[in-house]
Amino acid sequence: MQGIKIYDVFDNGEWIGSYTADAITKLYKVPRAMIMAYASSGTRAQRRYTFASVMSIEKGSGLDKWKAEWDRARLKLLETGGNGN
Repeated sequence: MQGIKIYDVFDNGEWIGSYTADAITKLYKVPRAMIMAYASSGTRAQRRYTFASVMSIEKGSGLDKWKAEWDRARLKLLETGGNGN
């Protein structure tokens, strides 16, 4: 089964959050196909972002539904500045 990976994201060495590859692509414009390669090699994306794989959730484990809801809510908060509008 294919899983969902969660990555820690660092901006010039400063931790800024933990995200799925889809969320990283939306928020930081890093190609989804490159995120795992950046995490494996330690290479910086856009000369500032580094990634570390922190968790893998197997599809069908029940956590994938939680992950989708978490991403939806988190992205909405980030887009609206937390005011819910």
